[in-house]
Amino acid sequence: MASARERAAAGLAAAASGTALYFGTGLHPLPWLTWIALIPVLVVAVRLGWLGAAAAAFAAWLAGELNQWTYLTGDIGMPKAAAAAILLAAAGLFAATVLVFRALVRRGRPAAAVLAPPALWVGLEYAFATASPDGAFWSLAYTQADVLPLIQVASLTSYLGVTFLLLAVPAAVVVAVRAGSGGPARWRPVVAVAIGSAAVAAYGLIQLARPVDGPVERIAVIAQPGRGDHLDVATAAGTALLDGYLAQIRTAARAGATTVVLPEAVLVADAGKLDGVIEALAAAAREGGTTIAFGVAVRHGHNTAQIVTPDSVSAYHKQHLLFTEPYRQGTGPAFVPGRPWGVAICKDLDFPELARAYRAGGAQLLLVPAWDVGRDAWLHSRMAVMRGVENGMPIVRSGRTGALTVSDAAGRVLAEARTGESGFATVTYDLPVAARSTVYTGAGSWFAWLCILVGLGCLARLHRRAQPREDGPAAVRADHARSAAQPPAHVEV
Repeated sequence: MASARERAAAGLAAAASGTALYFGTGLHPLPWLTWIALIPVLVVAVRLGWLGAAAAAFAAWLAGELNQWTYLTGDIGMPKAAAAAILLAAAGLFAATVLVFRALVRRGRPAAAVLAPPALWVGLEYAFATASPDGAFWSLAYTQADVLPLIQVASLTSYLGVTFLLLAVPAAVVVAVRAGSGGPARWRPVVAVAIGSAAVAAYGLIQLARPVDGPVERIAVIAQPGRGDHLDVATAAGTALLDGYLAQIRTAARAGATTVVLPEAVLVADAGKLDGVIEALAAAAREGGTTIAFGVAVRHGHNTAQIVTPDSVSAYHKQHLLFTEPYRQGTGPAFVPGRPWGVAICKDLDFPELARAYRAGGAQLLLVPAWDVGRDAWLHSRMAVMRGVENGMPIVRSGRTGALTVSDAAGRVLAEARTGESGFATVTYDLPVAARSTVYTGAGSWFAWLCILVGLGCLARLHRRAQPREDGPAAVRADHARSAAQPPAHVEV
């Protein structure tokens, strides 16, 4: 049974890590806090019994996750039971990861102890992103989305490289400072993490210094709040909203915009009324010589982005639907006719493979009608920015009730605005349409599978007896035992 002192230490560590996670993750994270959040709980885990270590880790992670409870159950409308199950499962998996770290440190496996938490957590994030209807929404990596030199590593490893560093650094710190760990062996993985982090920073600075050179397109991004409404175009309010957007499109065209991106599901229309919406958009496109991406949800059909140019009309059907959306799931990509520009809708960019498929298919730019819920404007827009970094591709995103962003291939947010309480928000930017080739686009999820293999290797180390270190306490005890077992030497005088 844990002593009162151990229980107090576990409680303090859980409170410290939980508080840092609460403010270092979520909808508006403080990125520097994420780096230190895990250190208190990892420190005490090594010193406590396994039950105390698991309890501290579980409590810390769960406390940090509660920063999203009202967002998930209120803004998104997720059932409380489902939200609770996700948060509790994540806390349990983190506790298991910490127990692996604890066991490896206590068994004298410093290298495996440093590698296990990041490798295992990357594997878990990848598995969840692959199997879950939420995609990569839950990743820690987005906490660093505004730290541009760091997130450039995503062009090599996807977002998972950022997650890896967020766990490798605190694990290395704890292994390095742990009292009584003994010998220089513990410094080898620490030095490796330090060198790796420096290399990531250098790579990021080099990427950011690369010139941006491509044909310049004046792009207008327009959105209005539309809080919670699904206006039917057949109603007076729906017609007025369509007229308002058409007026904004014409104003942008007169200001020189050649491409206009509007939000997701601006209007709801029956299939029979869709032609009228398209005709109105086509007239505006011909009048201004503009390309328009405009979100229309078709009742009993798809959530679409209508792609209207001066001489063509096509549509993209949203592939990844929120659980509350009563629409059919789309399949396959869609490009702006005559241009290497892909189109996606909002939640589609929670899924890294979709953006990767676009870039692999030749996309030089991604146009993204979207619908935020206000509080998640920063987080959801930065998920889209991360997809751009992974694939070296500019992203133009129009977030209804949220953020309007224009970002380049390196994830720099070149222009941004937020919708207000009423009226239209507009961003106009002369964007050099310049995409880059990236390792992630070409090689896919190689880093995730490497981490899974490393994580399994670390788990295997738990079942192998550690050899005594040459300069550690175990070696000293062994030397004393050998000396005691040997008879004294006979010396002749």
